[in-house]
Amino acid sequence: MAEMGGPRYRRGRGEPLLLLHGAFYTWRAWEALLPHLECSFEVLASTLLGHLEGDRFPAGVATGIEALADGLERELDVAGWDTAPCATRLSRSTACSNSSRPAPAARR
Repeated sequence: MAEMGGPRYRRGRGEPLLLLHGAFYTWRAWEALLPHLECSFEVLASTLLGHLEGDRFPAGVATGIEALADGLERELDVAGWDTAPCATRLSRSTACSNSSRPAPAARR
């Protein structure tokens, strides 16, 4: 599946890889690395809720880290991914994590 522009970028083949941008950025913070990553991974780079080009927070939802996490969980659900390694880009540094989401029954 290839999806580019707007609040997300999804392309590539292989194991899933979720890419997160830092504050005040969009998925486009990853543009220089995307051609290299999508050769080995199915990449999903989503602009976080409330950020430039991103979706707005749902009506009645308070902004904050919990709402951002819920938005990312929805992105994973739409992608059909139960879990994915995650890389974050904060300014010019990059960090990776291989964490998984809890099973639905274990959430909240």
